Amino acid sequence: MDNTPFDPGRRACDALRAAAEIHEGHLGADSLYVFLSIHECICRRVAKSGTSSLIRLNDGFVAACVETHRIFQEGRWSDLHPAWVWPYNAYMDNRFNHSFNLPLMAAAHIIGDLELVLARLCCATKEEYDSVFQDIITCAEDVGESFSVYNTTGKTYFNWYFYIRNRMTPGDSISRPSLGRGARLVLALSSIPQLRGFAIRKMREYAWKTAQTRKNLKTLW
Repeated sequence: MDNTPFDPGRRACDALRAAAEIHEGHLGADSLYVFLSIHECICRRVAKSGTSSLIRLNDGFVAACVETHRIFQEGRWSDLHPAWVWPYNAYMDNRFNHSFNLPLMAAAHIIGDLELVLARLCCATKEEYDSVFQDIITCAEDVGESFSVYNTTGKTYFNWYFYIRNRMTPGDSISRPSLGRGARLVLALSSIPQLRGFAIRKMREYAWKTAQTRKNLKTLW
């Protein structure tokens, strides 16, 4: 019998751990496994907060993460959020290029998944939402370090540039940025340890503001 004290968010965090273990069993400790492990770390820290609105948001965000991983497994590409298309494609090219893949995955998860979860759920205040920030940074650094995730200045940006170049016909030129300037800047900053927090904060701020705007949209008539 399990005598572990009841943890309101434990079930969601256990689902992440189960997904990570299944993934590792099939593909090893690649970037997606590291990503799931970081999210599990954040999940368990937030679950201990005791704040019901944060726990509901935490559970919703975890559910989105687990569902995205299930979509990857099952190949249901029409169900995949557009923000995940390029990060998943890059991951499949080199599953162990952590310093490139993880910032792309984080951006997709925050800008895509988190925004939708925020828009669908109520009651978490901006102060509560912001209180999770240090948990995110701590888990990204601790789990990333344990998997030797090295981040060097601008590496994400230059990796992305060569990633796109390698998919072009010889002689072609890049006629327009494959990522918007803002997205490229945030991704580049997230690869610099001293500026990682700034980049993540900006992405979370974008998700929050977009979700609030979504909630206040009016019908045509």
